[in-house]
Amino acid sequence: LYYVIISVTIIAVIVTRNILKSRIGRAFQAIRDSDIAAEAIGINLTKYKLYSFGLSAMLAGVSGSLWALYIGFINPTLFTFILSITLLATIVLGGLGSVTGSIMGAVVMTFLTIQLQNVVDIPLIGPAIKAFSEAFMNPSGVSNISWVLTGLILILVVLFEPLGLYGLWIRTKIYWKRWPF
Repeated sequence: LYYVIISVTIIAVIVTRNILKSRIGRAFQAIRDSDIAAEAIGINLTKYKLYSFGLSAMLAGVSGSLWALYIGFINPTLFTFILSITLLATIVLGGLGSVTGSIMGAVVMTFLTIQLQNVVDIPLIGPAIKAFSEAFMNPSGVSNISWVLTGLILILVVLFEPLGLYGLWIRTKIYWKRWPF
């Protein structure tokens, strides 16, 4: 199943990147930047917004069906508010408006989710988090500390790096291209 999901993901990334480099993708970017300016240069807003909605619905449907295949059971209670926030945080962390940023955000957010589940076991930070939880939250709140830290990371990314990891990658790449000077 891993190879099926990876191959579908690679195909989706290739198709999405090709669409973004085509005429439709340029129209999407023009509409994203300014609806009024895009309409002024002759882009049919309704048509391209429907294209965008259809493309995003198709990708969401494919990913949902792959997730259902992976889990083996789908129930509406699986789709919680926390899942929506996590997916939004993934996109914001990676960088809005870029396919590469979305991939980077997914990798980093998956890693953070796994690591933040065991944050209480860290030698110096764990006891401090437990003490903070007992002083300011209820004792069962320590299990939700990973979500608090995820929210804090999201706020820090929005404040200090609005373009997300992709913006950081672009700045690093530009710096190393001009490095000796």
